Amino acid sequence: MIPYISLFSNGLVLLLLAWYIGVQLREILQKTTRFENRLFLVLFGILHLSVSLVFGLSLDRIPSILDPHDFFNAALYADSWLQLFDFGHGFLSFFIYPLVQAKVSMTVLFLLFATLSFKGFLIYFEMINLDAVRKRSYPLLLFFMLPSIHIWTGMLGKEALLFLWMALLLKKISNRTYDWKMIVLFLLIFFLRPHVFFVLLVVLFVLILRDEKNSKQLKAFAIWATAFSFLVLFPLGALFFTDLDRFSLDSLLAYKEHFVNYTASLGGNTAISLKETTFFSRILYLLFMPLPFLSAIKSPIHWISAVENCYYIVVFIGVSVTLLRKRLSFKTFNREVQFALLSGSLLLFLFASYLYNLGLGNRMRLMFLPYLFFAAFRIFDAIKSKQLPAQMEKRKLD
Repeated sequence: MIPYISLFSNGLVLLLLAWYIGVQLREILQKTTRFENRLFLVLFGILHLSVSLVFGLSLDRIPSILDPHDFFNAALYADSWLQLFDFGHGFLSFFIYPLVQAKVSMTVLFLLFATLSFKGFLIYFEMINLDAVRKRSYPLLLFFMLPSIHIWTGMLGKEALLFLWMALLLKKISNRTYDWKMIVLFLLIFFLRPHVFFVLLVVLFVLILRDEKNSKQLKAFAIWATAFSFLVLFPLGALFFTDLDRFSLDSLLAYKEHFVNYTASLGGNTAISLKETTFFSRILYLLFMPLPFLSAIKSPIHWISAVENCYYIVVFIGVSVTLLRKRLSFKTFNREVQFALLSGSLLLFLFASYLYNLGLGNRMRLMFLPYLFFAAFRIFDAIKSKQLPAQMEKRKLD
């Protein structure tokens, strides 16, 4: 009987995923006029889902990737659904519990999470407006084709969900849609990654208060929501992040000392000691390491990451030179670009502050690089379309 249940459940989920992908792809294709962009979107979807499928089928032959098994087994052997409700790992197992209990396979769950992240990619493509992307910005599009981006967002893991939810949040900010759905998005992010939640909340809070177009009611709600989050949710998030029994300054300082000593005792080629590195050096590690001939690279995944990092260095230099030459003002950027730039930068600094493993760093990038690349796309497009120069001139006259 169980094999028939599994066959039915997996078949039903696959049919629903195929239908959803078709609907979403059709919607964005109807908004895209240029043939090469339509072809890009179709090929992108095939690539993304193919990487996920191959990864899911090959998972048992990759002993270093343990998280999907942990999520799946926790949901499989849990006594009840509510038992799994927790932050981080527990929340993801809670998320997939009904499907696992319905005998949906690991491979199909990989495709489910790949579909969710695919929707996130489509949101970015829609906000970027592929038809408006100019040739000078084509190298930035390569970011969305990098293998590691598809590997981490196409697997059963937190990255796929967070990628989608952060894309949805950015779209709401772009549309000024401050509604209950935004609150739900923030809460989902809080349960999955509490520290990411607080960075995004603070940035949005500051931007709302600075924007003269926002109503007094919205600003008052932003103050209330932020105060509540730090008074109630911050202690809960800190307890989860540090795994402490109680929240106090002494316990946090003791945890910090323990964590620093722990990173110093780690071995292996990808370990990073907080004692032997500086904050600035860890930023460089997070952005650009490992690199060919500068790091001990012993696996195909590390080689993929090393080649991708060469691309990141070229893009970083190109974007930096362009921004310095144009001498752009932060005030001239649209609200969604400001939010993406501030959030992406602060998340980069946050992750660099406790980076202790290069492999972990490669997954951390998915929480800030999409925002930074989105901002780069929009800024380059505005420069070429003369929007930013006009806005800067207007501000000078004002």
